Amino acid sequence: MQVRRRFYFACGKLIVSLAIADHFTYCLRCKLECRTVLANVNGEYVEDLLPIMYHYLQIAYFKSKRGTVSRSLGFFIFLSSVGKLEKASRAVASYLLFLPDDQEMLSNREVYLEEEGVEAAWLRRPREEAVKYRDRERREEALLQFVDRSFKEVAEEEKGGVRNVVLEAFEKEVRKVRQ
Repeated sequence: MQVRRRFYFACGKLIVSLAIADHFTYCLRCKLECRTVLANVNGEYVEDLLPIMYHYLQIAYFKSKRGTVSRSLGFFIFLSSVGKLEKASRAVASYLLFLPDDQEMLSNREVYLEEEGVEAAWLRRPREEAVKYRDRERREEALLQFVDRSFKEVAEEEKGGVRNVVLEAFEKEVRKVRQ
């Protein structure tokens, strides 16, 4: 009786650990698939949606680079075009972070380098949130690849998707005890 209690206790810990790992893996897969789901705009799939947003952002900043006049507390203030050029340049760098071989954006980068007041360093420094997103995405994809490689025998693909890892592990442990 004592041996069985220990087994069930150990098996219970094993099942909880596997359940947590299985759920984490499921959530990670779902999170990485989310970008595909979100790229569906009005029923049409838009490839590379995030980089396209940086493309539109750099166009908007570039078009407004001449500065604008605004009225604040009765005074006219000229907003600096240099800040807009820096933001546009960093949007170009952010786009190239995701699609480094895009010829159109590489030629845009050359146009920015010829623009008066633009520093080359701006075109090498992508926006912070873009770098964080790209790095996190790479780490998550690497983790998922590790899980797929390491636990291939546990998480074999079937017609309906990934088999229930927890149930299989439990059945495996029960078979070991019965032998």
